[in-house]
Amino acid sequence: MSFDSPNSIADWLENQLLWKDEIKLPNDYIYAIQKISEKEITEMMQQHWNLKKLNFLVQGPITNKEESIQKFTNYLKNL
Repeated sequence: MSFDSPNSIADWLENQLLWKDEIKLPNDYIYAIQKISEKEITEMMQQHWNLKKLNFLVQGPITNKEESIQKFTNYLKNL
């Protein structure tokens, strides 16, 4: 959503050139993100976040509400 307007794209490109001397497009980050496991994310959250203050939001279409509620409830229990 950060690339909704030409202005935000230009700002992002400017930032890439000023601070990194190269331009990496969003697709360049996909490989790096896919290498991160769910376990690594959970461990990072447990280490750095105060989970007692966690607000949890699920955005998007949910086709099977009961199954989805159970799935996300289990995620929270694992934290």
